[in-house]
Amino acid sequence: MKTRALILSLLLLGLAASAAAHHALLPFYDTDRLISVTGTIVKVDWVRPAAFVHLKVEDKATGKTTIWAFEGESGDYQEKVVGLRKEMLKEGSTVTIIAFAGFRWADVSTTVADKELAARVHAETQAAFVQFEFPDGRKFVVMKNAIDTLEIVKP
Repeated sequence: MKTRALILSLLLLGLAASAAAHHALLPFYDTDRLISVTGTIVKVDWVRPAAFVHLKVEDKATGKTTIWAFEGESGDYQEKVVGLRKEMLKEGSTVTIIAFAGFRWADVSTTVADKELAARVHAETQAAFVQFEFPDGRKFVVMKNAIDTLEIVKP
């Protein structure tokens, strides 16, 4: 009986950890509007359960630089379903990302298991990527329904 209880406890712990790793968009991101952000890729974390693309964005009016953490489904998902590969996201290259902005009170870094990545995400402006647009005209749509139904604004 003790063995059964132990196995059940371990199974439940595993399920809880898995549930914490995946999270819904709604508690963290404003899914009622899209923003368009253009910047330079500074880092790509092509990991599971979520991939992050970190973008350095300069406000031309103020000269202020902001680092953004754009989150999306895992790199495996991006490659198999969207057709977006990590090699396309070269550090130092320019990209425009259409995204759901993060709510000011929400912090998606609390769902990230890797401590170094969580610290970076916590320090950055957070958003969930919906589409990538490259300077050569290529577009990779991650969430087609959002692109088709929502207006895109500048943050």
